[in-house]
Amino acid sequence: MKAANLFVKETTHSTSWEPFRQTLSLMVAATLVAIIVLLGVRIFAFNLLAPDNTLREFYKDMPLVLLYAIRWDIKIMAILMALPFLAGVVSLAHYRLSTITHRVNRVWIHVSVIAITLLSILNVLYWQAYNNPIDLFVFGIIEDDTTEILKAMWDQYPLVWYFLVFSAICWLVVKTINYLSTNTNILGDPTPKALRKVLTVLALLLVIASTARGSFSTFPLRAITTQASQSHFLNQLAVSAAEHMAEAFNWRSKNAMGVSPEVALTSRGYLSIEDAKNDLLFVGQETQYSVPLVKKSDSSWAGKPPNIIFVLMEGWSSHIVFDEKQPDDFWGEFGNIANDGLLFKRFVSTRQGTNRFIESTLGNSSFFDLSISAASKTRFQYSNIQSLINMGFQTGFIRGGSRSWYNQGNFWEAQGFDHYWDMTDIMSAYNVDKFSDWGVHDEYGFQFGLDRIKDFQSSPAPWFLFVETTTNHPPHVVPNNYDSGKVSLESFDNKLVHPDIAEKQLQTVRYMTDQLGIFLQKLKQNNLLDDTIVIATGDHTMWAFYQYNEIEDRLLAGSVPLYLHLPDALKPTDISIDIVGSHRDIFPTIFELAYPNAEYLKTGFDLFDSQEPHAGWHEKGVWMFEDGVSIGGNDHYFSVDDNLRIGESLGPLPSDALAYKKHVNAVEALIEWQFRNEYVTSSQKSSTVARSP
Repeated sequence: MKAANLFVKETTHSTSWEPFRQTLSLMVAATLVAIIVLLGVRIFAFNLLAPDNTLREFYKDMPLVLLYAIRWDIKIMAILMALPFLAGVVSLAHYRLSTITHRVNRVWIHVSVIAITLLSILNVLYWQAYNNPIDLFVFGIIEDDTTEILKAMWDQYPLVWYFLVFSAICWLVVKTINYLSTNTNILGDPTPKALRKVLTVLALLLVIASTARGSFSTFPLRAITTQASQSHFLNQLAVSAAEHMAEAFNWRSKNAMGVSPEVALTSRGYLSIEDAKNDLLFVGQETQYSVPLVKKSDSSWAGKPPNIIFVLMEGWSSHIVFDEKQPDDFWGEFGNIANDGLLFKRFVSTRQGTNRFIESTLGNSSFFDLSISAASKTRFQYSNIQSLINMGFQTGFIRGGSRSWYNQGNFWEAQGFDHYWDMTDIMSAYNVDKFSDWGVHDEYGFQFGLDRIKDFQSSPAPWFLFVETTTNHPPHVVPNNYDSGKVSLESFDNKLVHPDIAEKQLQTVRYMTDQLGIFLQKLKQNNLLDDTIVIATGDHTMWAFYQYNEIEDRLLAGSVPLYLHLPDALKPTDISIDIVGSHRDIFPTIFELAYPNAEYLKTGFDLFDSQEPHAGWHEKGVWMFEDGVSIGGNDHYFSVDDNLRIGESLGPLPSDALAYKKHVNAVEALIEWQFRNEYVTSSQKSSTVARSP
């Protein structure tokens, strides 16, 4: 089939102006159709995703939201139509060239509208699964275990039905564009005078340029300037899916290692490193790059350094773990030993994704996915793992999945881990198979950990073992011989993302929690808890389970439990489990508790020190303090109940809360500054070695 016959029948062109005029007709028709279709997608998204009472509470904002949505769609279409317009202008020099250009432009215009429609629909599905429109973490999905993700999508979504509906939409879009374009006379006279042609082209160029900017004010239309409502959901809904994707690419490029270290400061509003230092609540010794966050612990512990086990509990959500409607045995064996340790409920996951959590918590990173960046072979000097290595620890990392996921195995070995074991090692050790491409069931990972501890014990040196669970992940399958018992959906029914698999999701949470309890029981039976600190926490809340309200549930969407099991001699006597914290506080707390003169990068605060500020923060703009919550850039303070749901406004943000937020912003900037400079220095050394004869 010739390109000319792809969409509409070719017509006879008598001059080079006629093909250009038909291209303009297609552009206008495509823009009108796109606006209508994209508004339809937004209406679908509103019905599917809007928090309760959004329409009732913010109905007065709807006209402005609609206006912003149309502005965004016109802006995106103007950008997409700029290419066929400019190509058409250039081709006016020759009739044959103009004819060929029109044929190419026709294909581009149709494909552009179909592509932007598809992206908008995918944005809604992403939003439903991850409680946010397309953002930086979409790359984590793309770079994740692709086979297993496709399986999960096939199981959880009616993809064949979606494909048929989308195909019908595409057919209707193409037909409508062709109909409107052939019945629209954009420029009137098909053979205008030369001066009129020039003026027409200049006028159209001005229109496209101004609409592509999206605004006649000082600043162009951007996501950050789209403030049509007090509802964060409605503001995000108004923004085009293409802009959400562009923002994701922009953040990804900012986190690329080739960017100048200065971006660490400027992207967070600082003109210089001294400017960032002024916002710090803690000032310690400086690194070689002038970052004043190095601290030596004040621990008075005089005994043998305790060993450390750190368990990453995949998707261990406070919303689920502390749900009072669950059966009494929901925790399984963990319920029989939990009281031996400290279980913190008012605790927030600092990061949004698993790899982000691991790099941030073990490595002190403040930006995205070093393991798959150009810095994947750079050994960073101020990671928490390096602090442990400097103290003489043996170190091991156990992952229930593959070491190739996010290049984890190579990256953490480069950071100094003595051992990195993955599912192939576990499968070989126990002659078992993986439950899916995500990995092996957690019981085998925990047993493998117990066996590796025996190996560590052959040396007098203390040891650190990191265990990453994988079962609580699609396809949410527990072992065939495991009795998962009953679970309750009563607390979640109205907002479940996938009601048909919700029970399976809760069953894998129960299984994982139960296996943690069995692991702790075995440690206790082998007298390993007498000289070992055990840390267990969720990396993030469970994906694609619950549709969190943008205000009331904002804190709950980032809340995970923290469990600390401490040797009796190290247990504080006056600590409250109601204290507030987040992942950044874990290692500062442990270093100050049991490791005298441990030198570490103080990225958080000691949970057991009453003199230090206590708060929790999540990178999606949630800040929990001891008596209230702050959301995003909002200057208001909100109440929070015992179930971690946000309530009424308490007034302006207190000065100490504002100071803490500034401190965290400065810390994140300074850490990134440190890491980028370390990478630059390492790269320069590598280049020098490579050039040496």
